[in-house]
Amino acid sequence: MGWRFTDNGMRLILSRGVPEFVATAVKPIVEQFLDEQGLTVGDLQHHVLHPGGAKVMSTYRSAFGLEEHALRHAREAMRCYGNQSSASVLFMLHDLVASEQPVPGDRGLLMALGPGFAAEMLTLAW
Repeated sequence: MGWRFTDNGMRLILSRGVPEFVATAVKPIVEQFLDEQGLTVGDLQHHVLHPGGAKVMSTYRSAFGLEEHALRHAREAMRCYGNQSSASVLFMLHDLVASEQPVPGDRGLLMALGPGFAAEMLTLAW
């Protein structure tokens, strides 16, 4: 992943290897991040994970043992807005809060992926 600068602006360069990278490199980073906060993927009720495309979402499901329903906000963001790079997660978070009204005590993970390869994460708590 990276950027190509053209006379018409910046163009995102995607690699076909991103799904495999998510499985092999991002999964341990997520697990370490959650462990540092005393959490596991199983402790989370909400998953706001950068969509990145159908293959990336499928990789999330298998790598983290998620049900199809866990990625509904990612699929909706892709359907409505396309891949907006890291900003996609903000639309997903809005959809989550507006449609599900998380209850006190719920936990979640918000993760955006970006060029270079960057992964930004934060835990959510209601």
